[in-house]
Amino acid sequence: PFEGAAFTDEYKRKRIRECEQFERQKKEIYSVLNQHSDGNDVRVLDFFRIKSRYYMCMEKVNDLGLTVEQIYAMDWADRLRLCTSIAHAVAGLHQGRMIHADLKHDNILYTYTQGRRITAKVIDFDSSFLETNPPKDGEEIVGDQLYFSPEAREFMDGQPVPLTCKMDVFALGILFHQYLGGSLPLYDRTRFHYPADVVLSGQSLDVVPEMPAQVADLLRQMLQGDPGRRPT
Repeated sequence: PFEGAAFTDEYKRKRIRECEQFERQKKEIYSVLNQHSDGNDVRVLDFFRIKSRYYMCMEKVNDLGLTVEQIYAMDWADRLRLCTSIAHAVAGLHQGRMIHADLKHDNILYTYTQGRRITAKVIDFDSSFLETNPPKDGEEIVGDQLYFSPEAREFMDGQPVPLTCKMDVFALGILFHQYLGGSLPLYDRTRFHYPADVVLSGQSLDVVPEMPAQVADLLRQMLQGDPGRRPT
């Protein structure tokens, strides 16, 4: 609460407790992030409060502003390399049992390496949490529902389902299909708003026909409804 605000002492104490809990959670998440990132996850350099606002500082990334269409227009080998770098970044988080929870194209920045090759940087950990400290209710799940896993959708609806790192694997399945196939996974857009709804209805998401068989098989595994059957 900001100084001079006309709040009761009881309300101030309540809000301060909430702030202290927020600080502890963020510091724990950022510590795991920094420990397990080797560069593709953009590290948090500082997290602090000034008066009634919190600030988080990260390395500035000179983003190339690539669209999904521009990435899809790249050579196949370059697209695979970008997907591999993103998977590598997310694998680092998962080693620390940290769930990004909002993986999507807008949260991936693209920049040049010193060798002038394009690489990916994962950002925006505002929605992230640890498997050991998941959200308490569905209102705490925030992000783009286009990339939500089936279990995230169920949790939002009040079902007591476990939330694990496999949430991110489902999101990556959608993102990688955009980069490698040029579109979202295939489903009936007139019946379903989001890919997760397709899976929850008992149907499967499919990949574009021109996808190489090995990659198509991997994407289908990533987009399964059962988190335990998705690859790491």
